Amino acid sequence: MPRVILSKVLTASTVSSRLYATQFLLVLLRAKLPDFHKWGVELLVNQLYDQSKAVSLVAIAILEEATEEKVLCPSF
Repeated sequence: MPRVILSKVLTASTVSSRLYATQFLLVLLRAKLPDFHKWGVELLVNQLYDQSKAVSLVAIAILEEATEEKVLCPSF
């Protein structure tokens, strides 16, 4: 259920909501949330196509950090 809510906020109509939710994915990544690589990376990739350049740039930065995480490397 929490992932469903997060997914909804990631596609909300307001840019600030989408930006906040995208940045929250970084918190989850850094917290080494179990199975984040299975669903979090997909959510971040979807944010690359956001209408807002700010959201897309944040998603790129988070994905870049994710590639440095040894736990997530098999996903890439």
